[in-house]
Amino acid sequence: MDITQIYDELVADHFDEDLFEIHQDSRAQALGQIQRQGRQGALHILDLGMGTGAGLLQLAEVFPQAKFHGVELSQKMIATAERKFAEKNQQVHVIHEDANRFGVHITSAQMDLIIIHFVLNYVDRPRLMTEAFRCLKPGGLFSVASSTHQCFAGLHGIAAQFVPPEQINAQRLIPEDIDELEADLKQAGFQVAEKQLFRKPVTFEDFDHFYHFAMHSGWLADPLFLQHMSREKIGIYREFAKSLFPFQDVFEAAIVLAEKA
Repeated sequence: MDITQIYDELVADHFDEDLFEIHQDSRAQALGQIQRQGRQGALHILDLGMGTGAGLLQLAEVFPQAKFHGVELSQKMIATAERKFAEKNQQVHVIHEDANRFGVHITSAQMDLIIIHFVLNYVDRPRLMTEAFRCLKPGGLFSVASSTHQCFAGLHGIAAQFVPPEQINAQRLIPEDIDELEADLKQAGFQVAEKQLFRKPVTFEDFDHFYHFAMHSGWLADPLFLQHMSREKIGIYREFAKSLFPFQDVFEAAIVLAEKA
């Protein structure tokens, strides 16, 4: 099962549950950074990996005159986003595409604001940032949010008892920390306007609570996870995990706003 199938079949119907309100809280931090820049008017705003459209709709409340564009690979997520936009009498230009290839649809210096929130694990980071720089107008803003290697460190520690660390690390294409993300943005030509490390404690009450989060939130569901969480192994993991719950961990994300100076 590839990542598109995972989102279509496992994540899309549950994405807006937003267990622990991680998306909601991190979006609020990113939106605050954007608002502090004082931009106004008929902006062109692009969301790379728009999901079910929640991020763009939140921006629509702040920038009612803006033109909204969203790149998304999951057809099921697109359908949900289009329905939500219609319910709000808003319009969105949807591009059904891998975020890695968004640049073929966008002309140079077309966008005022590009956001990419929690998608860096699925893209060629340096290439995408270079394309974002090209597609932004001079003075345009690039809002980036990404989990770090310290995100869910407790869960990764448990996983290392069952999965070789090199396999886990091979799946982690996100920046190691906020400094690495900032360095990547500067390498692409951006100036960092504001940065913030967002951390939120979470508690998994029991194995089933964790399993639902892992399978349906999008945070942990990837081909490697599905390979090791097959139905044949669930019983073993549930028995092993009895003594672990309730289990406390910490979500960590780097949230950075950069400018094309």
